[in-house]
Amino acid sequence: MILTNSRSRNCEIKILRLKQLYKAHYPMVLNLVLTNSGSEQEAKDVYQEAIIHFYERLQQAEFVLVCKIKTYLYAVSKRLWLKRLAEQKKQIRMEAEDSFAGIDQEIFDLRVRRKILKRWTRRFALWGSHAAQL
Repeated sequence: MILTNSRSRNCEIKILRLKQLYKAHYPMVLNLVLTNSGSEQEAKDVYQEAIIHFYERLQQAEFVLVCKIKTYLYAVSKRLWLKRLAEQKKQIRMEAEDSFAGIDQEIFDLRVRRKILKRWTRRFALWGSHAAQL
């Protein structure tokens, strides 16, 4: 019974520390994301990913934190945000390329249609002169 209470208490302490950590350093990440073309929701997502990354690293025996937690979280958040921006830029670039990809085909189609229209116009003109003779 004591062991269960001890585990429960340890869990409560971890949750409390995590909440404190989240509240203490979130404004820093929010500022980072907002000043670099992001939204509040994106800041929350990035910070949550950074916290998860930090927690997972703490679970590794070989991990040694050589700077302040704030510095570590900022560095991880910055890396995650820059990675997101790069992915968005690639996506925007790809969407722009996709929107122009069909233009060459459309121009070709228009040229073909013009040629066909000219042929039919000549034929109708020719038929018109034949019909007038009849």
